[in-house]
Amino acid sequence: MRSFHPIARLAFPLCILPAFVPAPSAGQVEVTIGEAQAGPGYHQRAAELMNYANDARKSSEAASLLLKCAELQSSGSAHAVQDRLTAGRLYFYSQMYWRAQAQFTRAADEALALGDLETAAHAYIDGAVSALNRERKQEALELGQKALKIARSPLLTEEQRKDITDRIANPKGSDPR
Repeated sequence: MRSFHPIARLAFPLCILPAFVPAPSAGQVEVTIGEAQAGPGYHQRAAELMNYANDARKSSEAASLLLKCAELQSSGSAHAVQDRLTAGRLYFYSQMYWRAQAQFTRAADEALALGDLETAAHAYIDGAVSALNRERKQEALELGQKALKIARSPLLTEEQRKDITDRIANPKGSDPR
């Protein structure tokens, strides 16, 4: 049976957050680090590096380790999706928007393949926000449309649907999840 690694808390100084992204409560973002079946120590080292989240180089290194973990896991793994989302957040807050967009989009595609519609929709929106930061309006529109298509699914609750459509309506006021 798999076990989850503890939740890592990342403290981001407000000075590195883009002006349009609302500050996380208490100056922190909470992310979950998944589990890799191979590559022992990657998650632990990534968690250590995330203690220095205001250092773009260390955040980038942590993101790279999480991506290695995602690659080492079996395809169709929910843990790999979470690792990609965490890497995307680290890239986003380090203002490496093209890398963030790539990871959010890949995580969304993988979540959709797993049938996790809510995670997929929010990851597409996070990718759209990253694309807007890169001034790639067409890419942002395409990702937003994918999220909207998912929001129309009868498999989602009204609350989930509203949460997704609210984020689509105001993507720049939306913090990556």
